[in-house]
Parts: sequence; C-alpha cells; structure tokens
Amino acid sequence: MKSETCWMTVGTEGDRSCERLHDVVQCSNCPSRMSQGRDLFERPVPPDYLKAWEDTLTSQREHGVRSHKGYLIFRLADDLLALEASHLSTIVSATSFHRLPNNTNPLVQGLASLQGTLHVVLSLPVLLQMDDIAAISDEMIRKKQGYYVVFTNKRRWTFHVDDILAVKRVEKGSLQDAPLTVERHRHTFSTKVLHYKNDVVAILDTDLLTHELSRRFG
Repeated sequence: MKSETCWMTVGTEGDRSCERLHDVVQCSNCPSRMSQGRDLFERPVPPDYLKAWEDTLTSQREHGVRSHKGYLIFRLADDLLALEASHLSTIVSATSFHRLPNNTNPLVQGLASLQGTLHVVLSLPVLLQMDDIAAISDEMIRKKQGYYVVFTNKRRWTFHVDDILAVKRVEKGSLQDAPLTVERHRHTFSTKVLHYKNDVVAILDTDLLTHELSRRFG
C-alpha cells in the first residue's frame, strides 16, 4: 500500500524514485493515486455538513441571494480604473516587449510574448483619450515596468497598465452612476463607478471598449 502522499515524496512532486513512474509517467495515472481520489469522494459525510448546507440554503431563500461581481482595480498614472474580473484571462508583469517597425497606429504599442503566445499590446491611454499620460505609459512599457492585462469579450485584447491595486467584490446594487462631472475619457467608456478606499474608480464597460476596438480594427 502506498502512502497517502506518496506523490509528494517519491512521485512527480518528490524525488521521482517511485518504481511505477516508468510505466505511468505521471502520478495522476497511477492506480494508487486514483484509489485515494475515490476514497476522498466516497468518505462518509460529516454529521454537521448537511446541516450547515441546509442552514445556508434556508438563509438564502429567506434573505435572497445577493449578486456580486468582482472588479480588477488598476492605475494609469494618477487615474484609478476598473474592469470586470470575469472578463480577465491573464495578468502578468510586463517583462516582454517589442516595438513594431514603421508602426503608424498610436493605439498599437507593440508586441509581447505572454505565456508562449504573441499578443498585440494596445495603448489604453490612447483609447481613452488620455493623451497627457500616453507618453508615460510608453516610457514604462519601454522599461518593461507595469503589467499586461488581457481581457476577453468576443475577442482577446491586451493592454498595459501601470499598477494593479486590488480585486474587489461589489454588490451590483451598490454601484453608482458615473457623475456628469467625470473626465471625458471616463464618461465615454464608463457608466458606473465604485469606491476604493478614499477614491472613486471608474468602471470601464467591456462592451463599450469591445465595440470601439472592433470598429477600429475590424
């Protein structure tokens, strides 16, 4: 009988000395590991487990299930913005960057290899008409500082941001309409705002962003 944690000691996550590895290649293919997995799911249900779920579901029926969404809060220069987290597929440090020779499109900053895939990096300041900070973003990406954020909404889009601040879960009903006094770029692509610490954060509407990007790139 193998140890319950043999894959961590003599298996693929240990010193790989197990005699079965030659035949099964990975511990996940080993009958011993499969048997332990079945034992995990077939173990007796703790007496208080069903009661805990009964109490949870009863509470939800009585009070209603609150609808929450997660938002990634990030920074462009001194501006705080947010994207709905469910649309995000990748967030990585901006350690890869290559400029495109003879590029005349200010919206395209260059190319980056992210997890083995080549991405076209777009300038969020240019898209949001934040012309005063576009040069700052270019300088940061040239120095390979900041982060790449990849979001997917029908198509995949990749942007460079200066800093990642938090992922915040917010009840949908607590979002506020963007005031008419917000800056031009925020009003164009944002209809809602949330509060983070002492700041008001404009939530970028991914549908509006996607519509504008699709219009520009076809």
